[in-house]
Amino acid sequence: MRELTQKEIDNAPSWATHYDAVGESIMFESKGSTQMMIKGELGNFIPFGPVSEHSIPIPHKEFDISEYEFSDCDIQSVMVDGCEGHEYIHISFKEETIELTQSRFDVIAMAKALKLTADELK
Repeated sequence: MRELTQKEIDNAPSWATHYDAVGESIMFESKGSTQMMIKGELGNFIPFGPVSEHSIPIPHKEFDISEYEFSDCDIQSVMVDGCEGHEYIHISFKEETIELTQSRFDVIAMAKALKLTADELK
């Protein structure tokens, strides 16, 4: 097992919480998801599997939600605003929208932007 380089941390999938690295191979994991990176290239996403016992948490990396590409193409911009403990996410749409449906990955990105912990989401 080795530590991740800063570049590997920066290139880790946004949903990943843990990793297992041996040589040039890295298995990124979170509860119910895995994805292998070999020589800097991400492989296929696998939507199942637990976090393995020997994987370790990915070191914290700053997350800028304004750089996240949402699955809903009608979203024009996203920003986090407010003060600590009272943050909110402001989503601007290209056109008037009545309904908002986000993917699991979009919701994870929003939670990271608000720096929510797993304990806060229980």
